[in-house]
Amino acid sequence: MDTHEITTRISQKLRAQDINPDLERIETKINRLVSEFGVPPAEAERTILQDILKEHGKQIPKPQTSSPSDITPIADLAPGEWVTIEGKVVSVTDPPSPAVAQKGIIADESGAIGFVIFAKGAPALLKAGEWYRLESSVVDEFRGLANLKIHSGTTVTPINEDRPLTPVVTSIADLSPGIASIKGKVIQNWEVRHDRMQQTGLIGDETGTVKFLVWKGGSDQQLATDQVYFVRYAAVEEYNGRLSVTIDPAACSPVEDDELDVRFTAPGAMEEALPRVEGKIISIEASVSDAVAAQGIIATAEGAYAFTLWANADISPLEQGGWYAIEGASKGTFRGAPRISLGEGAVVTPIEDRPLPPPPLTPIAELQPGIATIRVKLVQEWENRSDRMLQTGLIGDETGVVKFILWKNEGVEKLLENTV
Repeated sequence: MDTHEITTRISQKLRAQDINPDLERIETKINRLVSEFGVPPAEAERTILQDILKEHGKQIPKPQTSSPSDITPIADLAPGEWVTIEGKVVSVTDPPSPAVAQKGIIADESGAIGFVIFAKGAPALLKAGEWYRLESSVVDEFRGLANLKIHSGTTVTPINEDRPLTPVVTSIADLSPGIASIKGKVIQNWEVRHDRMQQTGLIGDETGTVKFLVWKGGSDQQLATDQVYFVRYAAVEEYNGRLSVTIDPAACSPVEDDELDVRFTAPGAMEEALPRVEGKIISIEASVSDAVAAQGIIATAEGAYAFTLWANADISPLEQGGWYAIEGASKGTFRGAPRISLGEGAVVTPIEDRPLPPPPLTPIAELQPGIATIRVKLVQEWENRSDRMLQTGLIGDETGVVKFILWKNEGVEKLLENTV
């Protein structure tokens, strides 16, 4: 963020209105809004300019490129425009900070867009399921996506009719950041690890799977495992190269008598076919989902990888310490680390044991996502905050320290103090 550039633009606009700008005060306001309250710089600039103009009894000039009488289809919105739209609020969520009064998604027959209403000078909040006309709202960009800002200068008019909306279903394999409607089966429910989160897990269709999230603040309904839903207008986001969908249960309809055959993949990942590989099963972890038959670590000539054996694969149980030849598997990434996925069509054949060269040691300072072998000492033990956790804390070597977690499993023991 270039504070000086924003200050200069505000000052120029104030001088054009015969107002002498206080540069130090403007810069302090910018830093407070952006750094302390997380307001996007463009919105902070508009807010500060509008506040100072109001102090002097003047109004912020509006661009002449858009007439309030012109309605723009949501699919045609572009960042930087002042627009008038008519749409239906299809979902609302709790605001992420005190600076925000409301967040949600609004849709018309052409598409959907996320919206935000900031707390300072906010107009009336919008109600889910209702149609509105929004005049002089601003389209900007957030995380690379168009987003609608409803501010104190926006005229909000309820529309007393329910117009038909027919969302287009997108297959999970074709999802991209934005707003999308999907038809999928909830195949996993995961442990919630955030105070604002209501539910999280995995949803899938015939083309793949993706992580889903439900934030608190909307409906308190829980999505049921093994149930197929038609999910309307979910927000699709990308983080570290992986997709996730944010779902409002109020915008979900159960689909009865639908035997959806889910293609199991690493959630939200782009996978590639893996040539025949031979390796040794180093460890096997207990599965936390009926959709997963086994997961663990396999060591090959090229290195060690995490693997997932999906329940729909016609593969006999793998044995820890056994050697196997694997064909028809795929390789992708999960949370930034390579992972081998054994799903429907994969073939696993036991082979003879062979020597496995000792793995190279990796210094703590050089660790990256994946599988590594380290030589460390217990530095600090922390309180466990999950029933599934055996031990957590800090371990370290001559190059640094890193957090560790040991999950409860047969044969797993705690790390001891003063032991390398």
